[in-house]
Amino acid sequence: MASPHKSVIWSDCFVGNGNGSIRSSQFAGWYGGEYVHIKRSTSQSEGPCPPKLISKNDMKRMLHHCYFKNITTGGEPYFGNKDNLEVQHDGIHDWVGGDMGIIKISSFDPIFWMHHAFIDYIWEVFREKQSSSECNVDVETDYPETDLSQHKALGHAATDPLHGFEYLQIKDGLWKNWTKKFVNYEPQPQCPTCGDSQFMHCDLKIDKERHPNGVCVSEDYNACHSVQEVDKESYSVIERFDPEGFPGIGRTRGNADGENLKLLQQEIERETQGNKTSSIKRVMTAGRLSLLLTIISV
Repeated sequence: MASPHKSVIWSDCFVGNGNGSIRSSQFAGWYGGEYVHIKRSTSQSEGPCPPKLISKNDMKRMLHHCYFKNITTGGEPYFGNKDNLEVQHDGIHDWVGGDMGIIKISSFDPIFWMHHAFIDYIWEVFREKQSSSECNVDVETDYPETDLSQHKALGHAATDPLHGFEYLQIKDGLWKNWTKKFVNYEPQPQCPTCGDSQFMHCDLKIDKERHPNGVCVSEDYNACHSVQEVDKESYSVIERFDPEGFPGIGRTRGNADGENLKLLQQEIERETQGNKTSSIKRVMTAGRLSLLLTIISV
């Protein structure tokens, strides 16, 4: 969406308003970890840590890799890998803001659980690719040897106890039976039907080059007929951003929809151009290798 803070998810039909204390939906009046009502401040400002949503291009880049170490923190700094799923995850917390922007109390907001279910979905799609003939990786033994923690915190090594399940080790989280026996994931809705949902539509125009068949996009909160005006009002919510993060593209709540649409289109153009440049480099590299092998064989 050009203005994701206007998604129908932030309505009575789903999780309630996305700005200020929750005053609509079944979660209205719920209390958070600071003994006051749960608050949100979706897409409020760029802040010290620019809030960033996960784009389809972000997912495509992550799913291009074959090894767990490629989509997590390794020898490089925590924010050094653009395909770090953990950092991509962090941006959502800051984008939602309010209680979600304070890690120790973020799980009091029901949106936390939906967010983490989606991160798990991305990881499971990645693991399915690992197991495919394209990668041929044993997913159960693919835990990286490098330190996976932020700020070198203890407790993230492969053989450390699994928090809450101390009879298991962290590497046991890679077992296939978690998704074979306990949980599974449906694929993301695709055009033209978009899961037959009344709350999504197929947009054929926004990203025609990369998605010629269209992209499923959320309806805005007016699609929920019981929506209240609460989210359209202005609230003052204290922001608590992390000092670092992947840069957003400026589509904030303070912009008009037209401004946000223009920013989104510019980002799509940059990503498309970046993908073309990467493809050209790969072709040139393959061409040079082919020429070298020819020379060697001669």
